Amino acid sequence: MTERLNCKAGDAAFVVMENPSGDCLQSAVESRVEPMTHIRTDGYHVNSVLHSVAGRLQMTRIGGQYEEHGPLKHVDRAISLAKRFLIGTYHQYCSRANLQLFLDEFSFRFNRRYEWSQLFGRTLLACILCAPTLYAPF
Repeated sequence: MTERLNCKAGDAAFVVMENPSGDCLQSAVESRVEPMTHIRTDGYHVNSVLHSVAGRLQMTRIGGQYEEHGPLKHVDRAISLAKRFLIGTYHQYCSRANLQLFLDEFSFRFNRRYEWSQLFGRTLLACILCAPTLYAPF
């Protein structure tokens, strides 16, 4: 999910879902989006469950050809940057068990990309407030 601010991308959130069902999608969106928000999606039929969450739901069927400035350009850009982050930082190793943690880290960085002066303080605060994450040895 990516917030749209005028012509720029706002904050982004990534959720690893167990299955692509409507219930799982609805609960993921409800936990991160304010009620009665204008939501834009692709034309995937499962997205129709978002009518109960959205104030306005705009489902645009995406054609076979990719357009750089299409209706979901901010989401496409965030996904592309997340892929680059995983390949560059973790060198393509990302287990399914830790994928949500990696995406949370990317979201943290992405959502603070214009606040460089506050980055160190916020990172330190996040380290203090969050419990340590244990990874299984290789």
